[in-house]
Amino acid sequence: MMWIRKSLCLLVFVCLLLAYSQPTQAKQLYVDNIGGSDNQNGLAPNGNGGKSGPVRTISRALRLAGKGDTIHVANTGDPYRESISVQGGNNSGLVGKSFTIIGDGVVLDGRTEVPKDDWELLGDSTYSTPAPSEFTILYLDDKPAERVTVEDAATSIPELTEHQWCMFNRRI
Repeated sequence: MMWIRKSLCLLVFVCLLLAYSQPTQAKQLYVDNIGGSDNQNGLAPNGNGGKSGPVRTISRALRLAGKGDTIHVANTGDPYRESISVQGGNNSGLVGKSFTIIGDGVVLDGRTEVPKDDWELLGDSTYSTPAPSEFTILYLDDKPAERVTVEDAATSIPELTEHQWCMFNRRI
């Protein structure tokens, strides 16, 4: 009776060992900011009109990715306008298989152009627009403009020189 129990325990142990020692099949995921869709599964470099095809954003590919996967980011000539965060967990490697993002020279650019019609003239070459809710850096002629800090108790916009900006009453 005792040998049956020991044999059963050994059999369970061997089965568990084999189950967990099987290599995980890493996926190849594809991103295309022009031809992709975040409704697709990212498992093919080109879409076929169904669920199979590239995703549009790197962020979506990171959410779909598992340990040891490879993400291929297509260089379409247009920048990827997003902010990404690569974190542990699924965005990590396995023994002998790294988690990889192949960028192929793509540009990741978090800047967004503010349409001219969104700017309101306040006077003396000073313009204002509603501030986005996220962190803001203002670029003028592809260079970051100097931010002037406004005290919380301020009741008006401080004096600004050319290429300076401030945040006042949730507006730039």
